[in-house]
Amino acid sequence: MKAFLKAQPRLSALLLVLLAGCGPQGPASTLRVGDTFPEFRLKSLDGAPMTSEQARQARRPVVVNFWATWCGPCVREIPTLNQIHASNEVSVVAVSLDKAGADEVKAFVRSHEVSYPVAIGGLDLFRRLGGEVVPFTLVLDPDLRLIAAHRGLVSLHTLERDLARATESRAGAG
Repeated sequence: MKAFLKAQPRLSALLLVLLAGCGPQGPASTLRVGDTFPEFRLKSLDGAPMTSEQARQARRPVVVNFWATWCGPCVREIPTLNQIHASNEVSVVAVSLDKAGADEVKAFVRSHEVSYPVAIGGLDLFRRLGGEVVPFTLVLDPDLRLIAAHRGLVSLHTLERDLARATESRAGAG
C-alpha cells in the first residue's frame, strides 16, 4: 500500500484529507472564542473584492465557510448556508479552496444554486486560522469576534445556536 501511495501523490493527498475529515474532531481553529478574526482581502467570483472591513461594516453576525467543490459534506451544507443567508440577518461568506479556478467554481455555484457570496482562494487565510480539512466553518459576531469554529459538516441547528450567541454577544457589548 505504501508503494502505491508513493506512486500516486495526488491520490495520497486526497486520501489524507478525506481521512482527516472523517476522524475525531480536534481543535478547529488557532483562534480562540472571543478573538477577533484576522483582516482579509479576497476576490469574489465576479472579481469584486471581499474584505473583513466590508463584513465589519455590515454590523451582522458572519458565517465564514471554507469549502471545495469535490467535498461531499461541503455540498450537503449548501442548503443550510442558503437558509442562513436568506434570513438577511447574517452575512455568509464562502471561500472556495478549489485550485481549478473561478470558471469551474462559478459553474458549480450555478448548478447547486448557491445564493450567498463566494470568494476564490484564501488558502493562506485558511491555514492561518488552523484549517486542516473542509468544510471548516467559523461563526463571528458583528464585531468579527469568534463565537464558534466547526471542522466538518455543521447542522442548521448548530449554526442557529451559534448565531443566537453571536447576537447575544453584540447585545451584551452594546
